[in-house]
Amino acid sequence: MVRGLCIRLLGIPPTEVRITGIGKFEPPADFGFLPRPEYFLELVPIDMLDDEESGYVVYLNGDEPIEIEVLGNSE
Repeated sequence: MVRGLCIRLLGIPPTEVRITGIGKFEPPADFGFLPRPEYFLELVPIDMLDDEESGYVVYLNGDEPIEIEVLGNSE
């Protein structure tokens, strides 16, 4: 039997999304975890734009590393 440390890296694979909302909680939201979210992005994967129930929220002041690359602007 081998004993040791097992590390799993979990995360969201690179995904092309549309930002549907940007927000700020004042004061920071108390959702029961720390750090309390202050800024957030509402995102919908490009291939799911027609589904009104799709999408997710990313809190920007957490400990998880987030890399964002702007691919275009819909203006």
